Amino acid sequence: TTFACRRGCKSGERSVWMLEADIRSVKKSQWSRSGGGRWSGDVTLNMKLRYALIFLTALAIVTYHHVQKEFFGPRLETMVIYENYYANERDPEVSCQFPILHPFDESILPHVKIAKPIRCFARNKILTMIDENGYLKYNKSGLVEGGYDIDSPPSCYFQEIFRAPKSDFDVIYSNPTLMKGCDQLQSDFVFVECYNFAGISIYQNFHASVQRNQSVRKFKNDVELSVAVIGLDSMSRLNFMRQLPLSYRYITDVMEGVVLLGFNKVGENTFPNLVPMLTGRPSAWGAYYHYENWPFVWKQFADEGAATMYSEDLPQFNMFDYLSTGLQHQPTVHYMRTFWLAVEKSLLYRMSSTFCLGARPKHVIYFHYLLSFLRVYRNSPAFLFSLFNEASHDYVNTVGAIDQDLRDFLNASVTEGLFNRTVVLILGDHGNRIDPIRLTDVGRIE
Repeated sequence: TTFACRRGCKSGERSVWMLEADIRSVKKSQWSRSGGGRWSGDVTLNMKLRYALIFLTALAIVTYHHVQKEFFGPRLETMVIYENYYANERDPEVSCQFPILHPFDESILPHVKIAKPIRCFARNKILTMIDENGYLKYNKSGLVEGGYDIDSPPSCYFQEIFRAPKSDFDVIYSNPTLMKGCDQLQSDFVFVECYNFAGISIYQNFHASVQRNQSVRKFKNDVELSVAVIGLDSMSRLNFMRQLPLSYRYITDVMEGVVLLGFNKVGENTFPNLVPMLTGRPSAWGAYYHYENWPFVWKQFADEGAATMYSEDLPQFNMFDYLSTGLQHQPTVHYMRTFWLAVEKSLLYRMSSTFCLGARPKHVIYFHYLLSFLRVYRNSPAFLFSLFNEASHDYVNTVGAIDQDLRDFLNASVTEGLFNRTVVLILGDHGNRIDPIRLTDVGRIE
């Protein structure tokens, strides 16, 4: 067989030669170029037909998906049971009455969707945990699922996280400590990192669980009550009914909660609405940069020896820190801002899926922390103030993804008797201020 050299190669360089027979085969092929530099007519037609078929197939798949979703998929207005209990209970003597709006008024239906589930993707299972007694331990089920030996787990080190003195924007980590498998913690928040035999990091995680403060006393008598305020940012009553039907039904049917109508906000955003609630004063009562002397209600509880908690996520938008200098001193015994500050500065957070921290949705971590507070202080007076922001702040539909977990949190609290001596308030600070639903009359009233 003879060889021919490609253009540009030197004689004798066999590595770039090609068989002469292959050259003849290519010339005879229908894929050879014609004199004008274009593909032959048959080939051009075949290629066009192939591309057209691919395009039409993709178009058919997309069309089928949207038709199935819009016309045959489940819709919230058919999934939520709505009964207008209050239509005939209005006082005719009251001249100024709030309009009674239907949560599925026709004008807002184009803006109402079923929330997509939150899916967290992580390369590792959850290898560590904090048990019900507040001890840091290895998670045996996670070790088994991850292929580790329970009796010989990977080497893990933990660092407790504390709020920096006189700073609402910094945190302090303790020195790394080797996990022994049952480690008692001093802080509510801890960071864990595990390494393989080569010293390479194979696992990172953050945990949040309340550690009891020994200065908190027990109930003095059978009359004392605790208070739990559980808030969702930008959440109207009607959107709560639409997007959180499981939780709404649990509150009204199982907890026998009283639904308050006609909430009248006193400001545009969170700060001017919640400051009057927490202080009894208008939001412009004092200088925005000197909160230390404000008469917050949690101070009165603390003075009586009660446990106190103030919890928000999204630290960059927290009530006293957005466009402000923040709180100089930690306002309550348990303060979750410290946890989220550490989380959002971590590599784990930057590598996590939306609404997730590693393998866990952030709202699940949030509800677990609230639940640990109620469990630890079940026999003590307590004041809990919580405002969860991320799932509901920007859009009216995304909050539906937390419905089952919110319902589970409420159910656990009721089943374990954690609300037996607690006044529970579930509320929003105002309605949605950003979503396109505000283009409708009903959306603006919400």
